[in-house]
Amino acid sequence: MSNKSVSSSVSGGGGCRTLLRLRPVDWLEEADRQLYLTAPSTGTATDCRQRRRIDFVLVYSLGVRDSALNKQRRQAFQCKLESVGFEIEEQDIVGALESKHDNGVDENNQVTANGLFNRRPSQPKQQSVKRFVRLHAPFELLLELAEKTRMKLPIEENRTPCVPKRPFDFFMSWIPFTQIDRTMFSHEQHYFLAEYDKTLRYRFEPLFDTLRGNSRDMYFTPAQRSRLVYDCLLRTPFDLTTENEEQQILHGTGDAKERRVLELEKIFTGFSTSSGIELLLRDQVYDDCYPLHAPLLKNIEPHMIPSWIMTKGEHRNTFDRMKLWWHWSRISNVFKDQPINHIKDYFGEHVALYFCWLRWYIQMLLLPCLLGLSVFFYGLWAVKHDVPTNDICHNLADTVMCPRSHRQLWRLGEDCVYAKMAFLFDNKATVAYAAIVTVWSALFLPAWDVAEYQFQYEWDTFDLIDGGYGVSGLEEPRPDFKRKVRTTRINPITGIVEQYMPARERFAKTVSSFSIVAMMVRFVFSFLLSLY
Repeated sequence: MSNKSVSSSVSGGGGCRTLLRLRPVDWLEEADRQLYLTAPSTGTATDCRQRRRIDFVLVYSLGVRDSALNKQRRQAFQCKLESVGFEIEEQDIVGALESKHDNGVDENNQVTANGLFNRRPSQPKQQSVKRFVRLHAPFELLLELAEKTRMKLPIEENRTPCVPKRPFDFFMSWIPFTQIDRTMFSHEQHYFLAEYDKTLRYRFEPLFDTLRGNSRDMYFTPAQRSRLVYDCLLRTPFDLTTENEEQQILHGTGDAKERRVLELEKIFTGFSTSSGIELLLRDQVYDDCYPLHAPLLKNIEPHMIPSWIMTKGEHRNTFDRMKLWWHWSRISNVFKDQPINHIKDYFGEHVALYFCWLRWYIQMLLLPCLLGLSVFFYGLWAVKHDVPTNDICHNLADTVMCPRSHRQLWRLGEDCVYAKMAFLFDNKATVAYAAIVTVWSALFLPAWDVAEYQFQYEWDTFDLIDGGYGVSGLEEPRPDFKRKVRTTRINPITGIVEQYMPARERFAKTVSSFSIVAMMVRFVFSFLLSLY
């Protein structure tokens, strides 16, 4: 932390809670830095001194406006998360002051001799405190979530030859400035993937500690961890009426691991109208919910960077996000190839496929671009030998022409510049160029389909659908839908209990919507007819 901030530990709950009083800086950037750098990853204990990866952060405000009902719902939600195996820590951050003069100085701030910002006790209501609830998913919990969501995990290294390069890739490999730094982005090993099943754990276990390092915390990519945790947050109930009854039943069954498995099974197969982080966000029980990105250390002063980072060498290569920022997303790397596999590991397959399409689109545009420039330069060369253009500019330049519209008599040579410009973009080569572009446009989409299939084969994402994999990939209902619809049914495909709107209600809503739209259309036509 900065030497201009002060921290004090506050005990509470089952985890660690820290109160930080910060300088008036941007909330999200400072909170992101504090939360990520203080506990990034490797332990499994609840001790604050153990570093762990923070998978998700829940944010809510502390104040008099926080109702008792919201507190109870938050407590029930977080207790449910702890019961399935999440490790929770809380951290309070005092943010920037709200009232400021035009010169940017807060009238309620007092600067002490040691540089600390204190608030006058006469106006404490302007000081805002936000509590950041940090969620850490242990490795075993991630495996259970992967099984529930049918996520495909590496099972064995693929030693067969990879998908052959496309012709354009061979061409780009001969241009040095287009190559990415292979010391930062080494060639990634490929693995066979399979849906995780705990009965086949022994098939996956050899890669637990060796896939991406010497720690099991590196087995799942950041995108996979965020997806699994968020999927659980979408389904976790916070029903106050049945919370105590469930706890009594579960405490009487088996050991802690068995109770945790039963809780997780109920979350994914049960049904509750009071469940999901989206509903809590809509009701303002929580202010925000987001996964943590690795910090951009370029925005942090050197003395604010923890020693465990500086001992690893150059800070720009510490985190995956730093690698991508320095060697991919900066404008200086505009001509370099994209590290698609590392983008996939950090952002997920959906985002990686978008950048695959973007790279493919730019590469395909190079052909019509080069041909277009060739046609243009051909026009510059051939305009000197074009007979009609020479007649207009030289041979028949003094020919007097009949008046056009309101003009007087004019000479043919006055259109010399226009004739040359017209020839540049409308000559014999443009006909061939138009034919080539027509064929190119017809082949573009089929060629992209082939390229997309290659990436899907390499990443084993043929069954990738919007939202994720398998059962978990089905779109979660909107909070309004979950609140209003009371009828349920068993999904014939997934076998999961889901909310369902009967056909009679859907028909009534469709008719009412159609009537309103028809009435608005009639108003528009009536207004248009009244103008004539």
